[in-house]
Amino acid sequence: MRNSQRCSSSCLGTVVALGLLVASCRDWERFETSGGNAGAPVTGGGGSGLGGSAPGGSGPGGSGPGGSGGMGGMSTGGGGMGGEPPVCGVIDYSADSFEADALDGRWTHKEGNSPIPGKVSLGGGQLELTLGGPSSYSEIVSNRAFDLRERWIGFEIGEPPSDTTELWVTAGADVNYQKYLEFYVHDGSMELLAKTDTDGDGDTEETTLLMIPFNFAKHQNLRFRHEAGSIEFEHLDPNTGWTSLLTVEDTLIEPEFTHVYMGGRAKSTAPTLDQVVRFNAIYGQQDVTPLCPAEQIVDDFAVPSAQWLRTVIGSCTVGNAGTLDISCSNGGFAGLTARTPFNLVGSSLSLRVIDPPAPGSDERLNFYVAPGLTENLKKLLYLVVETDAVPNTLRVSVKHRVVGPNTISILASRIFAPNEVKALRMRGLSTTTAVYDVHNGTEWVEIGEVDVGPVDPTFDLTTVRPRIGVEGSDLNADALSVDDLNGAI
Repeated sequence: MRNSQRCSSSCLGTVVALGLLVASCRDWERFETSGGNAGAPVTGGGGSGLGGSAPGGSGPGGSGPGGSGGMGGMSTGGGGMGGEPPVCGVIDYSADSFEADALDGRWTHKEGNSPIPGKVSLGGGQLELTLGGPSSYSEIVSNRAFDLRERWIGFEIGEPPSDTTELWVTAGADVNYQKYLEFYVHDGSMELLAKTDTDGDGDTEETTLLMIPFNFAKHQNLRFRHEAGSIEFEHLDPNTGWTSLLTVEDTLIEPEFTHVYMGGRAKSTAPTLDQVVRFNAIYGQQDVTPLCPAEQIVDDFAVPSAQWLRTVIGSCTVGNAGTLDISCSNGGFAGLTARTPFNLVGSSLSLRVIDPPAPGSDERLNFYVAPGLTENLKKLLYLVVETDAVPNTLRVSVKHRVVGPNTISILASRIFAPNEVKALRMRGLSTTTAVYDVHNGTEWVEIGEVDVGPVDPTFDLTTVRPRIGVEGSDLNADALSVDDLNGAI
């Protein structure tokens, strides 16, 4: 991923959804570890290469809970960073050799528009990223985060970049706003990069960790491998197998929330015509586990957490220091979306409401779930707290929304006094049915048991991402505050 510190292209947009990429006819066995070098089985692993079983042993960090907010910090999750690999919630892709003729919802394509928009094409076992002239870029992004802990992810480059192009493969939570690690190939060299806070001032800077001559025979296959609290930058040497180029601490990224980026850019000196970079494959050691119950996503909003993707559109401010405080005006929207999905069926999601919308205001507090492994937030099922026509009251509704045509169905609703909206909850009963409640300060009050099947039979509550959002049109909107996702009410 190239950012504004090194390219003329603007920062890329947010990413939103990841699914499973299926294996193909490519001979994946040739990527397995050979010899006793850095490619040996990881701690707790079950064998080298793609055929290894699910990691089973404890990592060096022990199996205790992690910090609040992260998936590893959940009481029944997989332990903290460096602890045991998680026993649930690992959404992964084993391989993609780009045999299909188009990207699906598992990937997002990003492109520069100057002077010609970048393009992407697939088929025949290659990903072709077409760069539209000087400083234009083209890149694909894995839509949903996956868990890299005690695992690895590798890439096969199709051909060396030309004198007028450069390419990269990147791993990180969100390279626009979070930390990342990167192989960056350009001008006959390969840089190993990190986005870090090098001087402790709270601002992140891109840092070159190592620069070496690029040798296509040795560096065609590259991978990031996590083991025992560290990340290895590795390449597949034809003679010695997987070999480490550099070892860094895993604190340089958020390994449990890893997105992958594969891209290329035309240099500013490139001619005004199509330039192309090619990749053959992405492959790895990711052992899929069942999704975690929704009750296991926990956040007290004491500090920002990498488990959330933040979206801000228009006139909004977001604060995150003990409570989650969001204020939006002039048609703005702001929200947090979980990077990984959960299973709501047989489980629940709850959210404490500190400051609801004021009666008569035009602000709305939304508590959503978005379904599917390959959906890009096209559908939403949510509780909405907003002002009602009855003076000094708030209406809490269960709504279903299809984002494309923006159709909204109100499935149930109930009126409350403002001081009666203390918490929101949804409890999944089946793939399309849930119970929606409001806590009035004394007890849970049911809004309704709702089956979304009649309006959306494909909606699947076994695979959803929680989302919290605020929207408003008033000129001077007050902040709406929530706290304790799946915490004490």
